[in-house]
Amino acid sequence: MIATATAFPLASLVAQITGGIVVAAGAIASAATVGGNFLPILTGGHGVVLDALAAVFVFVNLGSACSHCLCNGALSWSHLTRLRMRITILVPGVIGTAAALAGVWDHFLDWLVVLSVFVPPLGGVLIADQVILRSTVDRRHAAAVRPTAFAAWACGALVGGLVHRFAPQFSDAVRGLVVALIAYVVLERIPTRIAAAR
Repeated sequence: MIATATAFPLASLVAQITGGIVVAAGAIASAATVGGNFLPILTGGHGVVLDALAAVFVFVNLGSACSHCLCNGALSWSHLTRLRMRITILVPGVIGTAAALAGVWDHFLDWLVVLSVFVPPLGGVLIADQVILRSTVDRRHAAAVRPTAFAAWACGALVGGLVHRFAPQFSDAVRGLVVALIAYVVLERIPTRIAAAR
């Protein structure tokens, strides 16, 4: 937990500073309207050496992240479906490869926006479950699926989406995470209070 709490902000800070430097250096055309869209830098003709370095950067960066995500997804799906991991790793792998070949790269920025709305609430649920409600985890009924977790994630994702759409000056990721965290704590304590009232 300490490693995650320190590594993620540091890694995110490096990426944000790099993006700020790229924009400040004038490498992004129309930065006021497209933000830190770095795709033209990677795909533009800047010479063989820079293009090769950009390609290596993309493959190493995405490959290292995607392999972990594919493994995590396969483990989760194998647990939920009771299928072998070798089967569940093939399905998302084939879907991802097909999407890449179909030209999903053209929607990369839209995908990053989707991730900023839908992924942080997952973190909020995990933090609430493993940190705030840690003392109750061992006493609660074991279940393969926790509807409260999905409901809290949906609340956070909804708020994140609304913030992104109507209040883009605020962080949709932070708002979504916080709302999901609070929603999960509240939803998990409702059955306990009902049982106590009986």
